[in-house]
Amino acid sequence: MLKFGGVSNGSSSSHLAFANKNKLQYPLLCDKNDSLRKAFKVPKVLGLLDGRVTYVIDRNGFVKHIFRDLLNGPEHIKEAIRVLKEIQNQ
Repeated sequence: MLKFGGVSNGSSSSHLAFANKNKLQYPLLCDKNDSLRKAFKVPKVLGLLDGRVTYVIDRNGFVKHIFRDLLNGPEHIKEAIRVLKEIQNQ
């Protein structure tokens, strides 16, 4: 079974609006103080914009894949599904 989740530093109301608009069927967590961003060392782009990074983490808590692309959000989903399917087939 493939499971998804998302994290950003937006508010819970912005997460709900985003999830409803995009018909997401997975949870979005709020990282209000950027503690996860700092723990995973997600860099700022040009020192200003929050970077966008997708991590695929297996059931044992190991990071199996990292994908970085600031501008192509849909590619994050495709890449995560591809890697999750690979893990599932192992």
